Amino acid sequence: MIEREWLNLPERFPLLKLDEFMVMPDHFHGILCLLSSESHVMNDTKPGEHKVRPYGTASGSVGRITQAFKSRTTVQYGKGVKKFGWLQYNEKLWQRGYYEHVLRNHHDLESAREYINFNPRAYNHSTSSE
Repeated sequence: MIEREWLNLPERFPLLKLDEFMVMPDHFHGILCLLSSESHVMNDTKPGEHKVRPYGTASGSVGRITQAFKSRTTVQYGKGVKKFGWLQYNEKLWQRGYYEHVLRNHHDLESAREYINFNPRAYNHSTSSE
């Protein structure tokens, strides 16, 4: 379900291109590319006395994409708990916020891809009871 929701994101955000990703037992890694020259704008402002203070999350931003992904997966997981008897999560499915890293060149991109692809092996090794 997490994978499906991730792969459906470009339908909602046409300027989004997805790259490597990995669903882990207790977290998620993914690389996304914003194809718009305006994608660096992270917040909207409302007119009025607080013009310099950000308000909300800009459409098409990393923040907005992350919000949509977390929201959709939380709703779908809740349906799975009710319909299929999935294990109920404690308090929240996702942590508040998220961690991001800007990949500035091909070397950064390749390093991130390698990390994502090898992360399950490192995770499995660290959680084994040997």
